[in-house]
Parts: sequence; C-alpha cells; structure tokens
Amino acid sequence: MVGPADLAVSSGLAPGAPELESLTEAAEKSCAQAGHPLGTTAPDGPGAARRFARGYRFVVVATETALLARATREMTATARPTGPGNHPAPARDHQEYQR
Repeated sequence: MVGPADLAVSSGLAPGAPELESLTEAAEKSCAQAGHPLGTTAPDGPGAARRFARGYRFVVVATETALLARATREMTATARPTGPGNHPAPARDHQEYQR
C-alpha cells in the first residue's frame, strides 16, 4: 500500500511535494519487481482510474474525511443564498417559537 500522505510524512516532505512522485515511482517499481499487488488511495473516481492505469490492483477512493468535507461543502453551497444583499434572516424572539 503506497499511501501518499504516509509517504510524505515518513520522508519528511509536505503532502503534494514534487519529490514525492519519484518516491512513488520507486515504490511502484519495487512492488512490480517483487510481484506484490500495489494499492493506494485516490481523492475521487478519475484519480482512481489514473492509478489503476498505472498498475495499481486496489485503490481506496476517498477517505471519510474527504467525503465528509465534500458533502459539507455541497450542502452549505445549496443551503446558503448567494449574491448581493442575501444575508441570513435575523434571529427570532424565543417567545415567538413557543406560540
């Protein structure tokens, strides 16, 4: 399993650092030479397809954190009005809710 974030942390690099690509390629080559199945993670479907095309046998598509963040952004975008002059409604008096 080649975890991009794990590889970054263990190598002392920031996630997404350009140097990670050469480390990833070295891990891919090592697994291929040893005959080990290669696995990784991907942020979405197209990312998973790219990894399968590179020879990965299994890909975890998204993580709980990524799925939760994406869902939260989508729900917030549809719930919040946009455009000039759109502000949240003022809070109502508590007694109004008790009627």
